[in-house]
Amino acid sequence: MRVYLQSRQLGQAIAKELFKNGKTQISAAKALNIAQGQLSHLVSGHFKTKNALVLHVCKYVNINPDTFKSAAQDMGEVDREAVVALARACGGQRRKTEVVIRVLRVLESLAPLVEQSL
Repeated sequence: MRVYLQSRQLGQAIAKELFKNGKTQISAAKALNIAQGQLSHLVSGHFKTKNALVLHVCKYVNINPDTFKSAAQDMGEVDREAVVALARACGGQRRKTEVVIRVLRVLESLAPLVEQSL
């Protein structure tokens, strides 16, 4: 499941922690064994989801990326690309396709709650 993050705010927090710890992007990138450009993209907020690189860098600067989760997407708004792909798979019934996508998004948003209760 994709976890969307507030990338600008997280990037700023990473930059702040690096500065606070006296690290440059180059020194931090070497310590993390990644390219400085990758770190620069994160600090600039050029990412959308929580991924392995984000987790690796956040661990390095001791930031919990989950505190930067994006607000839930509007369940009524459906991605046009998703609708087209699902409509093809469902024989072209657009209205039913949109309902299926909304249901899937609701289920996706409930997944963390189910995981916590286990």
